[in-house]
Amino acid sequence: MKLLAILLLLLLVSCSSKKNISCINENLYYWEGTYKCVDNWNDGVLIEKRITLKEDYSYNMRVEYVGSGMPVVEKHNGNFKLEGISHSLILYQNEGEDSKETIYKMKVNGFVSDEDDDIDYRKLFSNNLTSDKWYFSTIKDILVDGGNKPETDKCYLKFNNSGIVNGKTSCNSFSGSFDVDEEGIVTFSGLVMTYKSCEKPEVRKKYVNFLSQKFRYIIRQDTLEFLDSDDNVIAKFVR
Repeated sequence: MKLLAILLLLLLVSCSSKKNISCINENLYYWEGTYKCVDNWNDGVLIEKRITLKEDYSYNMRVEYVGSGMPVVEKHNGNFKLEGISHSLILYQNEGEDSKETIYKMKVNGFVSDEDDDIDYRKLFSNNLTSDKWYFSTIKDILVDGGNKPETDKCYLKFNNSGIVNGKTSCNSFSGSFDVDEEGIVTFSGLVMTYKSCEKPEVRKKYVNFLSQKFRYIIRQDTLEFLDSDDNVIAKFVR
C-alpha cells in the first residue's frame, strides 16, 4: 500500500509540472477551438493571429495587422493532424494545388507554440460556444420572453471565431467584439446598438446591463450560463 501511494504521488507531481509534456491530452476534443496570439511587427504595428481547429481536422487562420492605418486581414485554411509521439500539431495550409506545412508544439493548459517564431497561442474558447445561436432564457432566474421561443429570433447572442459578437434584444440589434482572458473572463467591447421603441423596455434594459458586465461562462449541454465572480448565475441562454 505504501509503495502504491508513493507511485500515485509521484505521478501527480509529474503531471502538475508544465514542463512535463507526457501529461498532455492528445484528444481532438481537448484541442478543438480558437487560439490567439499577438506579436509586435514593426513601426508600432501588431499582428493578431487566430487559429480555429475544427472537429473534421480542418482549420481556419485569421491574421490581422493592427495599427497599420488601413485594416489588413489575411485568411488561410487547410487541414491539420495531431502527432502524439512528438506532441506536435501539424498544419497543412492550402496554397493552390500545394500545401505549406507548419509545426506547432502542444503544451499543457491548452497552449500551442510556434517554435519558429517563439510565440505561444492561448486557447480562447471551444467551438461549442461559436457553433450555434444562443437565445436569452433567464436573467437572475427571471424568464425572458422569447428566450424559450427560438423561432421568434428575439433576444439572442451569436459568437464568431474571429472575436465578433452580434445579437438582438427584444426589439433592437447590436454587434461588437468579445474576448476571453487567461482567467476565462468574458468581456464585450465596442458594442453598437440600434434604438427602437420597445413594447417591453425592461427586457432591453436588463439585456444591456448584462452586456456591460464581466463574467465567466460554462456550457451544460444545450444551456450557456454566465457566472459572476462568486459563481452565481447571471443569465442563461439556450440553443
